[in-house]
Amino acid sequence: MKGIGIGEAARRSGLKRKAIVYIEERGYLGAVARDRNLRSYTELQVRTLERIASGRLVGLRLDEAALLAERDGVPSQVELTRLCLVTSAKATEIEREVRAWIYLFSEIRAILDREATSGGR
Repeated sequence: MKGIGIGEAARRSGLKRKAIVYIEERGYLGAVARDRNLRSYTELQVRTLERIASGRLVGLRLDEAALLAERDGVPSQVELTRLCLVTSAKATEIEREVRAWIYLFSEIRAILDREATSGGR
């Protein structure tokens, strides 16, 4: 049976090929089949990569993200508490960025409105 190549695994997970090889070498995917000397991932391994990528995106270390991924997203209480803290901090950071963009937009809009009402002087 033909598996999923590293290119498709990278596309689906959002990880770079080099990162996938690194994750594989660290043993987080289990045994990876070879098809004509090319890596051949199972659907389960690609889903693991997707979960690892999601965990990394929110600031988890690779070992933490891999732990959550291998448990099929069912973290222990300690892991869940850490995940909650990390995601809360990231959400707060994003909220600050959004407020800054909204402020900048409103300032630019106010300048454009003033120029439009003053005849562009």
